Amino acid sequence: MTGTSDFDTSTGLIEITGSANQTLTGGGSLTAGKVPNIEIDKSGGTLTLSSIIRLDRWTYTAGTVDATTNDSTIRCCASETLDGQGTSATMAFDNVDVGGSTTLGGNLDVDGDLIISGTAGLTTSSSNYSVNVAGNWTITSTSTTAFVSNSSTVTWDGSSNATMTTGGTGTGYDFQTLTINKSSSAVATLATNGLDVDGTLTISAGVLSLAGLNVTTTTTFSNSDTLRLQGGETVSWTTNDADSGTYNYVGDGDSAADTYTVKNFTGADYYHLTFNATDGTTDTFTLGETTDVDGTLTVCAGYFDVSSSNYGLTVAGG
Repeated sequence: MTGTSDFDTSTGLIEITGSANQTLTGGGSLTAGKVPNIEIDKSGGTLTLSSIIRLDRWTYTAGTVDATTNDSTIRCCASETLDGQGTSATMAFDNVDVGGSTTLGGNLDVDGDLIISGTAGLTTSSSNYSVNVAGNWTITSTSTTAFVSNSSTVTWDGSSNATMTTGGTGTGYDFQTLTINKSSSAVATLATNGLDVDGTLTISAGVLSLAGLNVTTTTTFSNSDTLRLQGGETVSWTTNDADSGTYNYVGDGDSAADTYTVKNFTGADYYHLTFNATDGTTDTFTLGETTDVDGTLTVCAGYFDVSSSNYGLTVAGG
């Protein structure tokens, strides 16, 4: 089926069933060519999605759905439900573009980008459905309920570098629980706005780069890989995860000589601590208090100055 014209989506419904291979092709526009509501309950074969598919409601029950081969995008237009959680498995979308007030009807898995624009909003509902996004997370919506996380867990996964534009901080833009679980070489970078996590921020795998932006309200931080920061950011947790993970201070890369104060926490401060200034030796990192490193201390680039402050430095791992 190919959707190039607007259907009456208030009553229209397409049920995709059977065991044959099928293709659903959208009209290729974010603003025209809306198809009726979609329900998928296939017993076999593959449903392949293609182009931009505009609709109000999406309900997945069963069957194989290939959303990535043709780089498809689901555009949610109205105050309706997006449900990709089947009876035995959750289907993966490629890109999801939220242009209306959309409520999750099941867990959401996005292998590409998630975009919330205009005055749109996405809520995980009172069922607290989880959200997994592998690509960019971009909120430009001006709605005060652009993203309502409730008590859900959001996981930023995938093997490629990606950026997160949260749209702001505070209610309507914040996360309850955010987990970074990318491949070890992939970098997840904040862009434009700070990060507001009301519960736990976890780096399971990959690099979270703050890129000069602050993290607010987070009280629990767990790090099993790498937190990259310039050095001037504010982070809200007072007790650090000092039995695993690396803090990597890199400066702001502006080619000017800058001085940053190394952050301190209650109890042990760091496990692994690395300085690798993008500007090389022009950037200086100094201690603001006595600092305890339970793992290793590594200076790759930049000047680590402990003499001007004379604070104590303990390194357990060399």
